[in-house]
Amino acid sequence: MAPAAARIFPWKRALAAASVLLIAGSAGWWYLNHTGASGISVHAETANQSITLPDGSLIHLRKGSTLSYNTDDRTAELSGEAYFEPKPDAAKPFRLRTERALYQDIGTSFLVNDQQKSDELTVITGKVRFSEKTNPSNSLILIAGQKALLSGSSFTTVMPASDPNVTGLEDRRPGF
Repeated sequence: MAPAAARIFPWKRALAAASVLLIAGSAGWWYLNHTGASGISVHAETANQSITLPDGSLIHLRKGSTLSYNTDDRTAELSGEAYFEPKPDAAKPFRLRTERALYQDIGTSFLVNDQQKSDELTVITGKVRFSEKTNPSNSLILIAGQKALLSGSSFTTVMPASDPNVTGLEDRRPGF
């Protein structure tokens, strides 16, 4: 009986080793493909911060703001306030998400303020598509010098951007 037991034990050991390798390999693959291995995350904790993304886009984060950026599809997520100068790329437009809204760059620079109950967009140059996150067909296209507010699912009337802190951004001097 001892020889039969000895033959079964190596088979079980090989199966256990193969299972461990399969689980470890799967976990490693998932980690590399789902943890932002192809992305960037920045939190401007104690001071305003300017960053240049790998695609050449320039972002100015206000103190306390957080930005996550996926380098594969040029999609960013913002919590807080930031000024964006995305590098033009018609094949892969720069896209931004906040808790309530979606933004798509149409060759421009713009300021986004993700507030507690609303999102505010000010377009400095070019055009930006401003959409409700839960209903992307509810959207506006703003042009340079316009400003809009999204609260809930309602946009306020598009208004001119006249704040000196905003208009100074045209000269790349964020009013942060």
